[in-house]
Amino acid sequence: MAAPRQVPESVSCSLSMHLAQWLSLRALGGRSLCVLIVAGYFRVAPGDRAALLENRRASVVRSRGERGCHAYTISADLVDPELVHLYERWESKEDLAAHAAANRAAPRPADRFDVLESEVLQYEIASVGALGS
Repeated sequence: MAAPRQVPESVSCSLSMHLAQWLSLRALGGRSLCVLIVAGYFRVAPGDRAALLENRRASVVRSRGERGCHAYTISADLVDPELVHLYERWESKEDLAAHAAANRAAPRPADRFDVLESEVLQYEIASVGALGS
């Protein structure tokens, strides 16, 4: 009889993770399991940064009250006077999609300044632990 084949550790870990996700997904009633981070930046003229922050205030307050929003902040960079950072943490893709739909349905007032450069990316996080774990 042939010896049992060894499953590579990466495949084994991946299968274990998928099984754990499937079990958790069932417990969540079909909602997605990953945590989503939205992170990015906006670059404006130094004199426009305060206006950008104030123009986003109502959006931040509204977003923080939405289902699945665990963090939502827009903040000025401590060193670069042109830079504003965005950080959001969402419980699921469905929650983030509902947030995006709400933004489209009730857009914020138009900016009275130019955003010179921006980048906003979505990160899907499958595992979370203490720093250094």
